[in-house]
Amino acid sequence: MFASLSLTTFLQRAFVFFLLAVSTSLSQADLIIEFDFVPRETGDSVLSAENQAIFNDAGDFWEAVLTGYQDGDSRTVTVNAVGFDEGAMNGGITLGTAGPTGITSFRVGPERFTITTEGIARFNVNPAAISGSGGDDGLLDPLVIRHELGHILGFGTLWNVGFNNLYDEGSGVYTGENGLAAYQNEFDPNATFVPIELDGGDGTANGHLNEVRDNFAVENMTGPDSDPGDDAPAPTVLLGPNAGRSLDDALLSGVLSDDAFLTDTTLGIFQDLGFTTVDFRAVAVAIPEPNSAVLFVLLVGTALSRRCRS
Repeated sequence: MFASLSLTTFLQRAFVFFLLAVSTSLSQADLIIEFDFVPRETGDSVLSAENQAIFNDAGDFWEAVLTGYQDGDSRTVTVNAVGFDEGAMNGGITLGTAGPTGITSFRVGPERFTITTEGIARFNVNPAAISGSGGDDGLLDPLVIRHELGHILGFGTLWNVGFNNLYDEGSGVYTGENGLAAYQNEFDPNATFVPIELDGGDGTANGHLNEVRDNFAVENMTGPDSDPGDDAPAPTVLLGPNAGRSLDDALLSGVLSDDAFLTDTTLGIFQDLGFTTVDFRAVAVAIPEPNSAVLFVLLVGTALSRRCRS
């Protein structure tokens, strides 16, 4: 038989249960991305409120698809995001720099992962740089910011750092278990590795999903990523809502094109880096189309640059 409770006692117990429920929900492992918009170096400037909002949107995007860490702990990644103003020099213009500046490690059973704790994102707010990167009205391109934030979180930058042993520099062959399984399911069931870009120079090579289309004017490196001139098409998504889409148009490829969709392969690679993610093909986060149809090279960890056109 159930004992009767006074209304006061019932409400007190209900309130305690509510607190326990809230406490339980808050204990879920989360990735928390915070931005520090205070300049730290000479020549850096505070980004406009509109550009700060673009960074915050990029943070929301990655927090939505990278749901936490595999050890169950929540962690905050702090990114110093600032602007600088620099015109064209020597026929090119620097768009910015982005990458991790602090790392730590954690263990899950026998596995250890090295992850980002802090990062830097410096972007050129010179009008020539803004227009050259597809931005308009002084605004940075949201796709560029999402791309670079992915590198800050470890894509292409922490593959072979610390306890991570996912990629041999210069090989073009990514062998992380989850990334490869996702690539096999998404693009090629017979693949034995995920092809990584070897062209495009420092900062692009060895840090992006491979571009098959000749976006760098010439395929200048031999290896798994090379197009030997037979005009073979890039792999396309086999199933699901992205079916038929080209790997060349992926958000984390070396050249931004089309609407830069998030691949299942990218999510698998982030799992290899120690994150938990949304289920494959369950991504429902809208990505805005680029502001320009012009393709541009995105570099990781080093200077972002674009050659000026006459």
